[in-house]
Amino acid sequence: DLGNLDFVFEDLSLRDISGNILNALSHEFSILIGGSADLSSSCKTSLKDYPDFDFNNYAGRNIYFGIREHAMGAILNGMALSGLRSFGSTFLVFSDYMRPAIRMSAIMNLPVIYIFTHDSITVGEDGITHQPVEQLASLELIPNLYVYHPYDVNELLSSYKDILSANHPSVLVLPRDNKEISELTKSNKINDG
Repeated sequence: DLGNLDFVFEDLSLRDISGNILNALSHEFSILIGGSADLSSSCKTSLKDYPDFDFNNYAGRNIYFGIREHAMGAILNGMALSGLRSFGSTFLVFSDYMRPAIRMSAIMNLPVIYIFTHDSITVGEDGITHQPVEQLASLELIPNLYVYHPYDVNELLSSYKDILSANHPSVLVLPRDNKEISELTKSNKINDG
């Protein structure tokens, strides 16, 4: 239930809020497991109340994939095939490295959750190699892949509700910076267009 979140939305970026939502959901969904391609602190995808998954601890729910976006996508697909609700994160610009795995999620209709952050071309401290330009549009072209690009926390909550209630692969694209809450958005409805 996303209506019982016990954190404040003000002065947080959507990636921070998304991380809080993931942590709240981890207590409700015992099959939620995932990680990032070496960017969990930037993408805010660490499940704080759970240990890391490794060869000494199969009960862990945080996976460190390393800088291996394509391998991460393929592993997420395998986890989804085994009945887990898998998620993986990296910067939006690096989604190109995992495009074949994302396409396989869409072809196989696997409910993988891809969380891509830093969607703005204003992300400049690492240079043009970290500035996404065409990635969002190219992801939207993949058939059977649902792409969510929420404007504010209301649309983020609505996106998560839709993602968790459906059985399809989803991409959640989040900015690095903070966004004000709009009076025009609602947490119980998103635009399917």
